[in-house]
Amino acid sequence: ELDSRVLVECFDYDIAGSDDTCGKGELDLTALQVNQQVTGWVPLRDYAHPEYQGEVYIEYVLVPFGSEVEPDSSVTVKIIEGRELIAADAGGTSDPYVKVEFEGKVVKTGTRFKTIDPVWNETFEFVTHSSNQHGVIR
Repeated sequence: ELDSRVLVECFDYDIAGSDDTCGKGELDLTALQVNQQVTGWVPLRDYAHPEYQGEVYIEYVLVPFGSEVEPDSSVTVKIIEGRELIAADAGGTSDPYVKVEFEGKVVKTGTRFKTIDPVWNETFEFVTHSSNQHGVIR
């Protein structure tokens, strides 16, 4: 059975010290059907700061492959852009990047410097061996 959530977290890159979190969001894959492409804005929040912290525009789809005996699939996630992200640096900007986590695998976009409205257009594929015969994530 697949994990039903893709976790998305935005960070501000810092040259010295640790990177600052700029908020988290998640994609709910519970009702995602095979080859159903979903696109939308994911609001970012933080446990310490539950107010709006910007959002990330994401596209995702469940793609089947393999055979009926072993109906493997992949979840493809494209991080398209962000808007109104937290200005974590002096000068009213950030150096944002996004980490995406699904079923224990973590990937990361490139860093975009001096912006709170970054464009990434980066695609990641998460292969899973747990899809069911109907292609529905539960």
